[in-house]
Amino acid sequence: MNPNKVIEEISKELLKYRWDYFITLTFKRKISDREIHKLMNRFTNHYLIEGWVWCREFTTLGYPHLHIILSTRNTHQVNKLHTLLLQWGDVHLTPFNPQRGGISYTLKTYNTPNLLWDMKQPSLPIYSKLRKKYYEGI
Repeated sequence: MNPNKVIEEISKELLKYRWDYFITLTFKRKISDREIHKLMNRFTNHYLIEGWVWCREFTTLGYPHLHIILSTRNTHQVNKLHTLLLQWGDVHLTPFNPQRGGISYTLKTYNTPNLLWDMKQPSLPIYSKLRKKYYEGI
């Protein structure tokens, strides 16, 4: 299947879920993929977070850069999540707008070598298919 079609299919499925925020996180320093996973596991296990999709790419200077789509249990306390992310780097957090293509943008590196990503939305039919690709990459 055409890689763009795969991203389009995944995006369409993910749009069926309620998302609250689109976040860009650029780390302050170069860190390993293992450390990114460790930090993101800590972040995504926060009691306010309900679901997420994130993918890593690199800035032109080689710093890891994440795009994160997030659903929360309480949007009134998003400042707690923002503060946590600020410890690790520069954060740009905006309300999620499905018309702006944030899911496709987040997944643009999905079919590239050295992909680093994770998601949690078990209520979606495509979830198990995506998780299979995740575990194949580990």
